Amino acid sequence: TRENTINGRRRMSNKLNSALSENNSLKEENLSLRMQLGISALPSRTPDQTSEVEIIKDPARK
Repeated sequence: TRENTINGRRRMSNKLNSALSENNSLKEENLSLRMQLGISALPSRTPDQTSEVEIIKDPARK
């Protein structure tokens, strides 16, 4: 039914947002650890390494 479709999409959206949030937390931790180790520059990424999910920026982040 339409309701099942909407609920399914909501669940997937929640899972995606949860994964994005975890990813952002890991990026912050990664950056913090790199700074502690004196690794200032992040490795450059080639376009094929950038997933579609990563392109969707979290508005709370710069």
